[in-house]
Amino acid sequence: MIGSASGGRPALERCDFSQLPHRDAFCALLKHYMEDPMGDYTPHTDAQEQQLMDDLATHPTAAIYLLNVDGAYVGMATTFMNYSTFKRQPYLYLHDVVIHQAVRGQGWGKYLMKQLIKVAKEAGCCKISLEVRTDNPAAQATYQKMGFAACTPTMMYWEKGL
Repeated sequence: MIGSASGGRPALERCDFSQLPHRDAFCALLKHYMEDPMGDYTPHTDAQEQQLMDDLATHPTAAIYLLNVDGAYVGMATTFMNYSTFKRQPYLYLHDVVIHQAVRGQGWGKYLMKQLIKVAKEAGCCKISLEVRTDNPAAQATYQKMGFAACTPTMMYWEKGL
């Protein structure tokens, strides 16, 4: 059960989908994020969750990190290693970053970001990139406190559905 994690002992764990506690934590946190107004997406079916875990487990650049505080998984980040052709170095792309609603405002987002910065530095990355919704000032504030800033020049995020 996720409750107050204030003052708890945190650990960042790389998700291993062969471990049931990791599978359960990943699915629960992703569902929590998808149902949140900032995710705003219909949660996956059990079959879709299984496919997603199978795909991520074999994806060559994916790594999922779970934030464990005193035995409870309270946050996670789905990351992908990318490469900067201009800087000729790898960089870490943060895709899904979530802290469970029950423990938001306790500093766990900042802790998670510090640990991800450490991961990127240890991998020799030149930067970390991420997307943040314009209507998510809480996440923006956390990222800014950690040294993130909007790209200069301003970039647009485009997509083409297939």
